[in-house]
Amino acid sequence: MKKIIPTHFISIHIDNCEIIANIKQVQNLFVLHDKNLENALIQLEKIHLTLLLLNINANIENRVARIFDFISQEFSPDLSLFRIKLKGLGNFGNKVILLHCDKSDKQNYEMLLRVKSEITLLLLSVGFTFVNDILIAPVDELLDDMLSIKCHVRRDENAFDVDTIQKNFTPHATILKLSKLKGITAKSIKKLDPKIYNEIFDENYEFGEQIVDKIYLSCIFNKKIDKNADCDNEMKSFKIGYFRNLGAITLGKTRVHTGDNIIKRSS
Repeated sequence: MKKIIPTHFISIHIDNCEIIANIKQVQNLFVLHDKNLENALIQLEKIHLTLLLLNINANIENRVARIFDFISQEFSPDLSLFRIKLKGLGNFGNKVILLHCDKSDKQNYEMLLRVKSEITLLLLSVGFTFVNDILIAPVDELLDDMLSIKCHVRRDENAFDVDTIQKNFTPHATILKLSKLKGITAKSIKKLDPKIYNEIFDENYEFGEQIVDKIYLSCIFNKKIDKNADCDNEMKSFKIGYFRNLGAITLGKTRVHTGDNIIKRSS
């Protein structure tokens, strides 16, 4: 069976100035320790918290974007703007450095889980399927059928096990990963030493709070696009960095921005 890889993702963008400044300090510590690690850094304008990974064939992107528009109209209006607090550094096998979400902020953390569950439910309701924690888009014919009837979403509250999904969900923002290294450097650096940052940035260090008012559907494999490309007026508040955006759900409203836009983000 052909290996399924994620091509798109649904996420929260991290652009709070305090958080970004703190992340930059951590990244600088690693680069001071070993300049080769500069190539392992996640660009500040690309820091995000992933909610879901998706597999969408490039040929049906535009149709999925329209489906995303339809399901956004079904998004619960009581899921409104909230905050997530990023607190403490962690790692995956000393190969990935990440920021944790503060679970002690129960009200906001619960809202994060509800948003993830709502999006999962709606995507499953329009024909997406789960395979190895990746949501796979339905076949062309099913998408065409949905679009022809304006995609009447039939919510199935039993479509997936909420507890299992949430149990396996570890919300985090990656800021460095060794898999970005290539060639000799990749062979010479197998693991990271937590001592590089532990003395300053421990598990209780508060990086800041991110206001969450939009949830984005974006493409992992970006196209090369002119930085001066015209964008939706609302997207112009983002200044540096690019995601090819297929849509964005505005929390607490039934409005969505769709199209092959560039999300400009500030660092």
